[in-house]
Amino acid sequence: KWENKIFISPLNDFEFEHKGTDSVTINRDGSFFYQLPQKNANLHLFRLQIPPRNGRSNSLIEGPAENTLYVYLPAKGTIQLFADADSFFYSAQILAGGINDKLLKYREYKKPFRDMQLKVQKRITAFPDSADQYKAQIYEEWLKEIDLFKGRVKKEIIRSEDPAMILLGL
Repeated sequence: KWENKIFISPLNDFEFEHKGTDSVTINRDGSFFYQLPQKNANLHLFRLQIPPRNGRSNSLIEGPAENTLYVYLPAKGTIQLFADADSFFYSAQILAGGINDKLLKYREYKKPFRDMQLKVQKRITAFPDSADQYKAQIYEEWLKEIDLFKGRVKKEIIRSEDPAMILLGL
């Protein structure tokens, strides 16, 4: 249900000022190769997005199938990215270390929400007649998770020398 392209938008540091969008075709085996154009050599932060089939290239999907990922490219060298299309954001692994490790660490804070959404979707699909009742049941659990999430984020921001990195990772 996904396109066979990844759209790559270089960003100006943390200002999210777009410098154009590139795309790369995903090969049949799921691999792709992208080389940073020389004109963007001084940019290091990129937004990668895989759109749904027949969707717009900038279709932003939230929730369990989140399709947007931010990646930091070092000035020299390469990185390797591994991800599943159907959970691009949550399944991504980046072999490069440094800032990307931090970005992925903060992503983990959102996983409980993803897990609960998947649980709700599965339950509602199996028992559509009791959807409203189940949503009411899970509401309290959802509110508790929101409080835990806010507490974790607040602690990280207080301890951090770079709160923008935390927010970007989230």
